[in-house]
Amino acid sequence: MDVDTLCPMCRQLDEDGGHLFFKCKAVKHVWRLLELEQLRCTLISLGTGADVAAWRLPDIDVLKINFDGAFIKETRKGAWGFIIRDHHGTGVAAGTGALINLYDALHAEVHACLEVLRQASAMGISRIVLETDSLNLQTALTSEAFDRSPGGWLFREARHLLLLGFDVQTICHCHRLCNGVAHELAHSSVSRDPDEPIVWLDPLPSFVQELLIRHDAGSMI
Repeated sequence: MDVDTLCPMCRQLDEDGGHLFFKCKAVKHVWRLLELEQLRCTLISLGTGADVAAWRLPDIDVLKINFDGAFIKETRKGAWGFIIRDHHGTGVAAGTGALINLYDALHAEVHACLEVLRQASAMGISRIVLETDSLNLQTALTSEAFDRSPGGWLFREARHLLLLGFDVQTICHCHRLCNGVAHELAHSSVSRDPDEPIVWLDPLPSFVQELLIRHDAGSMI
């Protein structure tokens, strides 16, 4: 009598203990979904879920830009990272790169802002929501409060780019949880060569897609 030995999950390879627990992509996918749902429930139970800190979808025909800067005080090095998403939450572009000779964390943040604005402009993007987890940077982009600080000319440059090149719906401050993808991208490039930034366009690489999935499980509404 013929016995069907194919894995009932993936229907591609013979089923055995090693395949079921270590090799089957279908089983791994199911476990990954369960892990993400558990993460979401944990965040909500801790009071950091969607009711407290939620990444919100932009309106139709508007792209949402999240960015972040990383800063290491001891070496004055750092990095930037950004993610641009549409009204479906789909990643349109992402980027990351290293920085040197920084004054402070705010200096890294404004560099991150300038990098993503230049990239967005090159892509022909106009209608945007700009979101940062740095309250100081939000203030610097919407007023002249930090123009006399070290690197103040960078804040003026960012405001100039926003005024001339974009239809800005809002510049908002968000909870750090909502900026997780940009945060991870920035910190992944601290040790990179500052002369070798990298920008990805849709389709984004798998590891960036994975960051988006993890982020959405805990913070998006």
